[in-house]
Amino acid sequence: MELEGKVAVVIGASRGCGKYFALGLAKAGAAVTVAARTVEPGPLPGTVNETAEQIRQEGGKALAVQCDAANPADLHRTIGEAVFRFGRIDVLVYNAAIYTRRPFLNITQDHFDRYFQVNVRAPMIAAQAAMPHMLQQGGGSIVNITSASSTKTTMPHLLLYSITKASLDRLTTWLANEYRERNIAVNSLSPGPVITEALEQEMPQDFDWQQERYGWKPATTEYLGPPIVHLAQQDAGGITGQILRVPDYGKTWP
Repeated sequence: MELEGKVAVVIGASRGCGKYFALGLAKAGAAVTVAARTVEPGPLPGTVNETAEQIRQEGGKALAVQCDAANPADLHRTIGEAVFRFGRIDVLVYNAAIYTRRPFLNITQDHFDRYFQVNVRAPMIAAQAAMPHMLQQGGGSIVNITSASSTKTTMPHLLLYSITKASLDRLTTWLANEYRERNIAVNSLSPGPVITEALEQEMPQDFDWQQERYGWKPATTEYLGPPIVHLAQQDAGGITGQILRVPDYGKTWP
């Protein structure tokens, strides 16, 4: 298997895209630490414990860690527990994000700060926690999950999500350039229009998911797994500093 002997951490893996990124990495042979706030069932289906248990049932190795991405101590603890359990960290996938749509005139300073805490500050801190281990090992791969809204207007009322994803992409390209000589690949990956539990809750009940304009895809391991596994295999000698889309995998990249 492509990632046999490798260790991955996926932050934001209780449901949605993050869950299927974790499942895809595990199917490729990686030992996966799945991290998110949700450890008990809530309004949305899915917990980190359930994701980890599914990985184990499918023959993989998994560790579930409760992690609030807004809390720097939780991020450092997540990386520490992964290294303590599995001995190393080769891949970091940052998937956690605040997505809620909010009209511009309703945005408060607290909203602004919270979005940047989770969508920008947290992936930076997670990278700071993981990188020393990757540097000691001689390389690694970081994948930040981004969105098409970082470069264009997609759906209404996504200003905060859009500008934080644009910031995340700049973090990606900066880190890729800074750590190229240390053999760490850093890329952004946009899942494209994917139907997740959170998005279904966010959209009106009569929303038409069959619109050809968007080409919505359900979140599945088959759809999200291959591109994340490919990026997980990269070091600075391969793909790095790129903003890539899942729908383009097998077409314009790798």
